[in-house]
Amino acid sequence: PSAHFNLARTHLALANDGRPGGDFWDPEARLAHLRAALSHLAQSTDNASSVQSQKESYKSMEEVLHQLGEREAAWRAYRRFVGLAPHEGLQARAQDSCHAIAVWLEDRLLQLDLVLEDGEEASLYP
Repeated sequence: PSAHFNLARTHLALANDGRPGGDFWDPEARLAHLRAALSHLAQSTDNASSVQSQKESYKSMEEVLHQLGEREAAWRAYRRFVGLAPHEGLQARAQDSCHAIAVWLEDRLLQLDLVLEDGEEASLYP
C-alpha cells in the first residue's frame, strides 16, 4: 500500500512540475500522470493496512480527482476522508458582507502612504 501511495505522489508531483519542460505544460503527459496517480491511489486505499494510510490516500485522491475535473468523484473521496478523520475536514469559515469588506478596504486605504518619485511620502488624504 505505501508503495502505491508513494508512486501516486510521485506522479502527482510530475503532473504539477511547472518548470520549463515540465509535464504541467504538456496536457497529454499531465493527464497521463494524473490518471496513473489515481490508479495507484485506488490500489492504496483498497490495500491500506491502517486507517491513517487510508485517510492519506483519500485525501490525495480528492486532490487528483479535482485536478482531473471530476468534481463529484472528488467530493466522494473527500467525504470518505472526512469519515475517517472528521476533525481534519475543512472548517466552516466566517463570511463577511460586501459592506464590511468595503469598510475594511477603505480603512486600509486611509492608512496607505504614497511614495512619490522623488522619494517623498504623501498621504492619500490630507
